[in-house]
Amino acid sequence: MTSRAIRISAFLFGGLVTAAVQLAAYDPVQQSPPFLKPARLIVFGVLFLLCTNILVFTVNLFKTFLSARGLKDEEELERRVAPALQGQIEDERIMRYAQAPFFAGLGILTAGILWLASGNS
Repeated sequence: MTSRAIRISAFLFGGLVTAAVQLAAYDPVQQSPPFLKPARLIVFGVLFLLCTNILVFTVNLFKTFLSARGLKDEEELERRVAPALQGQIEDERIMRYAQAPFFAGLGILTAGILWLASGNS
């Protein structure tokens, strides 16, 4: 699995990139970037998390189908494919690759929530 330092780094990276975009695109007339509002940022963070999970589920499902490609026994096929259809991911490599984008999306979501809570919209 991914180390705790990588998880924290990805979380902070998502938040810091959000802050950098906010500072770089600051419009003094509107007091914020016209394309990046706190509510939009929260939606983008949720969509990023959702898309990451959908992509991980799809990759896991395709990998499972490819590993069960030549099976003749229907019970063996069901035994292999059923956990993947339930969302159980047994491949450590898929989980390791998915954790960095997941925590970056969580950082974006947290930055949006903190920005909205601060009242600087």
